[in-house]
Amino acid sequence: MGLGKSNTALREHNSILETALAKREADLVQLNLQVQAVLQRKEEEDQQMKQLVQSLQTALEKEKAKVRSLKEQVAAAKASAAGQNRRHF
Repeated sequence: MGLGKSNTALREHNSILETALAKREADLVQLNLQVQAVLQRKEEEDQQMKQLVQSLQTALEKEKAKVRSLKEQVAAAKASAAGQNRRHF
């Protein structure tokens, strides 16, 4: 009779441990899903940032080209004005 009670107690304890293990495994699965979702969002944010940086770089290059063109126009206007001033003397 002592062995029967001991066996029953061991079974009950084993059942408790299995339940706790199953809960922890389920928690791990849930945590893993949350981590994957966070990583996915981070990847999407990184892609958006890369696209934004690329767009800004393109806009900056266009602005630099406009500035160069304006500088050339100013230099040409100055040269033209200087040439006209020399003719008057």
